[in-house]
Amino acid sequence: MLAVTRLISCIGVVTLLACAQSTQSSPRVQPGELPASWYAGGAECKDTAPFRVHAYNSDFFILRQAACTNFKKPFIYLIFGRERALLLDTGAGSVDLATPIDTLMRNRLARTGGGQSIELIVAHSHAHGDHVANDSQFVGKPRTRVVARDTASVRWFFGVKDWPED
Repeated sequence: MLAVTRLISCIGVVTLLACAQSTQSSPRVQPGELPASWYAGGAECKDTAPFRVHAYNSDFFILRQAACTNFKKPFIYLIFGRERALLLDTGAGSVDLATPIDTLMRNRLARTGGGQSIELIVAHSHAHGDHVANDSQFVGKPRTRVVARDTASVRWFFGVKDWPED
């Protein structure tokens, strides 16, 4: 959990990956690979999927929202731990994020023999609309907790008593 906690505190692909590398002493952290490009499609959605999914390693998935769904093309991160998974951000606009996340979780559980389900925590790097727009797809889902976006809720959920020192 310490490795996941360190990853949670890092925002952005480069910083997130640097944090992953800094926790190499943990047996749960595995090196991974980035794609050759982050191309997210053009302005038209002819045959473009709403998200490009990249497995950095078996526990860390990076989703890139397609340009045709939102010009900001936000990144979304799904990180698996032993007992739960963390979805960091939910993207922009009204696109189906729940289906690719459910698929990734089912596939990972099948691959690892992890049982029927694990808890999903939905949290955010920050509260801008292009990072929180699809939260409603996860509210009320079984074994899913959406962390509220206000500072007090985030501090309480993650056990941060002395911000920004903890």
